[in-house]
Amino acid sequence: MTNTALIEDMYAAFRRGDIPHILATLTDDVEWTCEGPDAIPYTGRRTGPAQVLGFFQGLGGNDHMELDVETIIEQNNIVATTGRFKGVVRNNGRRFDTFFGHFFTLRDGKVCRFVDLIDTAALAQAHDA
Repeated sequence: MTNTALIEDMYAAFRRGDIPHILATLTDDVEWTCEGPDAIPYTGRRTGPAQVLGFFQGLGGNDHMELDVETIIEQNNIVATTGRFKGVVRNNGRRFDTFFGHFFTLRDGKVCRFVDLIDTAALAQAHDA
Protein backbone atom coordinates (compact mmCIF):
# COMPACT_ATOMS: atom_id res chain seq x y z
CA MET A 1 0.00 0.00 0.00
CA THR A 2 1.36 3.44 -0.88
CA ASN A 3 1.59 6.13 1.76
CA THR A 4 -1.22 8.06 0.08
CA ALA A 5 -3.41 4.95 -0.04
CA LEU A 6 -2.81 4.39 3.68
CA ILE A 7 -3.92 7.94 4.51
CA GLU A 8 -6.97 7.65 2.25
CA ASP A 9 -7.81 4.40 4.07
CA MET A 10 -7.53 6.21 7.42
CA TYR A 11 -9.93 8.93 6.25
CA ALA A 12 -12.38 6.25 5.04
CA ALA A 13 -12.17 4.59 8.48
CA PHE A 14 -12.87 7.96 10.13
CA ARG A 15 -15.95 8.51 7.95
CA ARG A 16 -17.35 5.12 9.00
CA GLY A 17 -16.39 5.63 12.68
CA ASP A 18 -13.82 2.80 12.72
CA ILE A 19 -11.38 4.25 15.25
CA PRO A 20 -9.76 0.86 16.07
CA HIS A 21 -8.76 0.61 12.40
CA ILE A 22 -7.13 4.04 12.55
CA LEU A 23 -5.28 3.19 15.76
CA ALA A 24 -3.93 0.03 14.09
CA THR A 25 -2.24 2.20 11.43
CA LEU A 26 -0.12 4.00 14.05
CA THR A 27 3.33 3.14 15.37
CA ASP A 28 3.61 2.39 19.08
CA ASP A 29 5.50 5.67 19.57
CA VAL A 30 3.31 7.86 17.34
CA GLU A 31 3.36 11.60 18.12
CA TRP A 32 -0.11 13.12 17.56
CA THR A 33 -0.46 16.91 17.78
CA CYS A 34 -3.45 19.20 17.45
CA GLU A 35 -2.45 22.59 18.86
CA GLY A 36 -5.12 24.72 20.49
CA PRO A 37 -6.69 25.88 23.74
CA ASP A 38 -7.89 23.41 26.35
CA ALA A 39 -11.50 24.47 25.66
CA ILE A 40 -11.33 22.39 22.47
CA PRO A 41 -11.54 18.83 23.84
CA TYR A 42 -9.38 17.19 21.17
CA THR A 43 -6.41 19.54 21.16
CA GLY A 44 -3.08 18.73 22.73
CA ARG A 45 -0.08 16.51 22.21
CA ARG A 46 -0.39 12.77 22.57
CA THR A 47 2.06 9.89 22.33
CA GLY A 48 1.10 6.32 21.48
CA PRO A 49 -2.18 4.86 20.22
CA ALA A 50 -3.74 4.74 23.72
CA GLN A 51 -3.37 8.51 24.08
CA VAL A 52 -4.46 9.12 20.47
CA LEU A 53 -7.72 7.41 21.38
CA GLY A 54 -8.32 10.44 23.65
CA PHE A 55 -8.20 12.67 20.56
CA PHE A 56 -11.01 10.68 18.97
CA GLN A 57 -12.97 10.56 22.22
CA GLY A 58 -12.74 14.38 22.34
CA LEU A 59 -14.07 14.56 18.79
CA GLY A 60 -17.04 12.50 20.00
CA GLY A 61 -18.49 15.67 21.52
CA ASN A 62 -19.39 16.78 18.00
CA ASP A 63 -22.30 15.71 15.83
CA HIS A 64 -22.64 15.65 12.05
CA MET A 65 -18.89 15.81 11.52
CA GLU A 66 -17.58 15.95 7.99
CA LEU A 67 -13.95 15.84 7.01
CA ASP A 68 -13.75 16.76 3.33
CA VAL A 69 -10.27 16.21 1.90
CA GLU A 70 -9.57 18.51 -1.03
CA THR A 71 -5.84 17.99 -1.63
CA ILE A 72 -3.39 15.16 -0.97
CA ILE A 73 0.33 15.59 -1.60
CA GLU A 74 2.92 12.88 -1.01
CA GLN A 75 6.65 13.42 -0.85
CA ASN A 76 8.90 10.63 0.36
CA ASN A 77 7.58 9.57 3.79
CA ILE A 78 5.28 12.58 4.29
CA VAL A 79 1.67 12.95 3.18
CA ALA A 80 -0.01 16.36 3.49
CA THR A 81 -3.73 16.92 3.10
CA THR A 82 -5.95 19.98 3.16
CA GLY A 83 -9.69 20.38 3.28
CA ARG A 84 -12.68 21.40 5.42
CA PHE A 85 -13.73 20.16 8.86
CA LYS A 86 -17.41 20.78 9.65
CA GLY A 87 -19.75 19.77 12.40
CA VAL A 88 -21.95 20.75 15.32
CA VAL A 89 -20.84 20.93 18.96
CA ARG A 90 -23.19 18.57 20.76
CA ASN A 91 -23.54 20.44 24.08
CA ASN A 92 -24.51 23.82 22.58
CA GLY A 93 -25.63 23.21 18.99
CA ARG A 94 -23.08 25.61 17.49
CA ARG A 95 -21.86 24.84 14.00
CA PHE A 96 -18.25 25.07 12.88
CA ASP A 97 -16.64 24.99 9.45
CA THR A 98 -12.89 25.39 9.29
CA PHE A 99 -9.99 24.78 6.97
CA PHE A 100 -7.57 22.04 8.02
CA GLY A 101 -4.06 20.98 7.11
CA HIS A 102 -2.98 17.49 8.14
CA PHE A 103 0.61 16.34 7.98
CA PHE A 104 1.40 12.63 8.34
CA THR A 105 4.90 11.18 8.63
CA LEU A 106 5.17 7.46 7.92
CA ARG A 107 7.68 4.84 8.97
CA ASP A 108 7.55 1.19 7.94
CA GLY A 109 4.02 1.53 6.57
CA LYS A 110 2.53 3.18 9.64
CA VAL A 111 1.95 6.74 10.82
CA CYS A 112 4.61 7.82 13.32
CA ARG A 113 3.73 11.53 13.46
CA PHE A 114 0.57 13.56 12.83
CA VAL A 115 0.11 17.33 12.99
CA ASP A 116 -3.36 18.88 12.67
CA LEU A 117 -3.53 22.58 11.78
CA ILE A 118 -7.00 24.10 12.16
CA ASP A 119 -8.64 27.47 12.83
CA THR A 120 -8.51 27.18 16.60
CA ALA A 121 -10.21 30.55 17.13
CA ALA A 122 -13.31 29.40 15.23
CA LEU A 123 -13.36 26.06 17.05
CA ALA A 124 -12.83 27.68 20.46
CA GLN A 125 -15.75 30.01 19.77
CA ALA A 126 -17.93 27.07 18.79
CA HIS A 127 -16.92 25.27 22.01
CA ASP A 128 -17.78 28.32 24.19
CA ALA A 129 -14.16 29.23 24.95
